[in-house]
Amino acid sequence: MARKLLAAGLEALGLHAEDLSRTRKSDGRKQLLAWLVRMQTTMRNKWIGQELQMGHEINVSRAVSRVARGEDKELRRLKKRVEVAIKGVD
Repeated sequence: MARKLLAAGLEALGLHAEDLSRTRKSDGRKQLLAWLVRMQTTMRNKWIGQELQMGHEINVSRAVSRVARGEDKELRRLKKRVEVAIKGVD
């Protein structure tokens, strides 16, 4: 389930798995994907951090909190796009 969510999220954001190694650990798109997987699955922060190449698991915790707060306008816009893209993913 988590990998399917990641694949759908990556596609919605116009990213490929190979792009993850070229983007910053704190990239907003990675933060959004971390939030998505954390909220929709039981995957641990360590696994999410490794899959998204975000470094230490604390970075995942911070990312999830940042997206959940909804203070960033761009993240809110991308979040809506991803939420539409994952409908029907199981």
